[in-house]
Amino acid sequence: MEQLRDPSHTRALPREELTAMFHAIGLRNLKTEFYKVDVDLEDQLSRSFPNPGDADRIRQIFRHDLATGQLGLETAQIAGRIRYAYPIMILVGHKA
Repeated sequence: MEQLRDPSHTRALPREELTAMFHAIGLRNLKTEFYKVDVDLEDQLSRSFPNPGDADRIRQIFRHDLATGQLGLETAQIAGRIRYAYPIMILVGHKA
């Protein structure tokens, strides 16, 4: 979905890979915080750069997710609009 929404997006780094990168540059005492940002799908699409036709594909993915929850984004339809919880991770470390 992210690559459809923004074709310049290649991948999101998993926590383990980010932690390894932090350790590789000498950062220690890592602290991790997680939170979610509530997102309106149409608002997000209006600030995105999908290729022609991909916005409709994204809408279909989210309509399907309303029934399945496969995306793990707490997708819901509220007042006729699709909303979801975008996960955010903050990782902080200190030089040893």
